Amino acid sequence: MPGMAKSRFHRPRRRDFSANLCLGSVGGCPSAAHTHMRRKTKLTLILAAIVSIVVASTAFGSGVITIYSNKLMSNNSQAAMIKTAGNECIRGGSASAFRIRLGKRTAECAYRAPVVGRDLDISATARLLAGTPKKMQKRINLSLSLRTGDGGRYQLAVFPIQRKFQLRKILPNDTRKFLKVGKRVSAIRRVIGRSNALRLQAFVTKPGKCRVIVIINKKIVGKVKDDNCAPLKGRFPSISVGSSNIAKGAVGSFSDLRVRVPNPY
Repeated sequence: MPGMAKSRFHRPRRRDFSANLCLGSVGGCPSAAHTHMRRKTKLTLILAAIVSIVVASTAFGSGVITIYSNKLMSNNSQAAMIKTAGNECIRGGSASAFRIRLGKRTAECAYRAPVVGRDLDISATARLLAGTPKKMQKRINLSLSLRTGDGGRYQLAVFPIQRKFQLRKILPNDTRKFLKVGKRVSAIRRVIGRSNALRLQAFVTKPGKCRVIVIINKKIVGKVKDDNCAPLKGRFPSISVGSSNIAKGAVGSFSDLRVRVPNPY
């Protein structure tokens, strides 16, 4: 009303805290220099992450096209796999993976995808299963191969329990060369039943010369130049469970199989 003093509820709003105090902060607002430094550090971390993504994409993702994909999660999809090696192999599966069990007098069971090609990139998720006798678990490998056929191939063999991998070049005369060996590889999960995402790529760079790359659980663990890849005439990509000796009862599984070619091809 006219002539009456305004109550505290009608007075202009005012700050109830110091202009130099930041809400949620102890000791006041950071200085301009401190804020600039935090922004610079954050930008550096973002740029580092981008560089890592670009490097990984250059090595694998952006330069390839998927030509075959099989989740291996149904009878029909698992039936597409064609046996290429093994005296006695028991194939089976579930709603989640294609299972391979080694039988009598068998050191390796291998199955190929229904595609062919010289320059290929293969990937799959592999597991060493608990049904494998404990005494032999350490020596069992889960493998991806390229250029399978005529007795030769490039093979990535992963030994989960040892956290070890071998990149092998197997020639048609059965000569075996180790292009790369990794021991105590932290990227490999060693627990029985745990998945390991494996990937192998072999592309021609010049006539008779190839670049071979290995990646395990999204980490590049091997990159090799092979100056004489011409003897490997095979054209099949394949998966396998194996050992250096007879391994009756060894069992592993594979899922999410993919085969890619260079882009442009």
